[in-house]
Amino acid sequence: MRCDGGRLTAASRLPSSKPLVEHMRTLCLFLLLVLASSGSLAQIQFRSGGVEIKQRALRPGDVRMFLDRKDFKNARDIALQCLRDTGDGWCEFYAGMLTYGAPGLEPNEPEGLKLIRSAAEKEVSSAQVFIGNLHFNGTGVPRNPAEAVRWWTRAANNCNAWAQNALARSYFDGEHVRQDYVEAYYWVSLAAYYRFPNAATGQEVIGRELSDEQRKGATERWQRFARDSGCGSTAARPVVHEN
Repeated sequence: MRCDGGRLTAASRLPSSKPLVEHMRTLCLFLLLVLASSGSLAQIQFRSGGVEIKQRALRPGDVRMFLDRKDFKNARDIALQCLRDTGDGWCEFYAGMLTYGAPGLEPNEPEGLKLIRSAAEKEVSSAQVFIGNLHFNGTGVPRNPAEAVRWWTRAANNCNAWAQNALARSYFDGEHVRQDYVEAYYWVSLAAYYRFPNAATGQEVIGRELSDEQRKGATERWQRFARDSGCGSTAARPVVHEN
């Protein structure tokens, strides 16, 4: 989010030279690498091109370790095994993203999307953002910005700072929702609290549009959310995830 002539606009745009499907595959890879960057290491051994997990059940951190190595095939295999063994929503999300499209893997968009949707229903915030973006762009589904906002709201309530920032922009500009500066201030304040890039600047810009009473009410709301949500105190990355 950035300030531009007193308005908040998206800091980046979709590259017009790429088809949307290719863009979404690129976004898949970007999200996977972001998620991988802070995963915990597991006790894993390579054996004859395969993988063995020792001493404990699989978990999402194991998938992220292979994503960090850009070993997408083993990452997908472990994600699918983790899903079969535990039903974990984050493993399902990773499996879905890797099935939807990743370098060196044959894409299966319908099956990948099915897994991502299932993870979104399990309240995996990154999956909810992804589904929202598909509806916003009309990629593989009819374009429906209102449905996108609904998914972003679910993700934002699940501690996703990217979604909080997107909602702030939507409410500030009155795009696909009724313009509401108080609601915009609430969401951008949360995004700023979780350290989403440039959200603090957006918080300052939107705050100028509010009365002292409106700012106070919105501040009490976002501080209550931050205290009671269990999201933690900071989120340096746009996707908040669990180990």
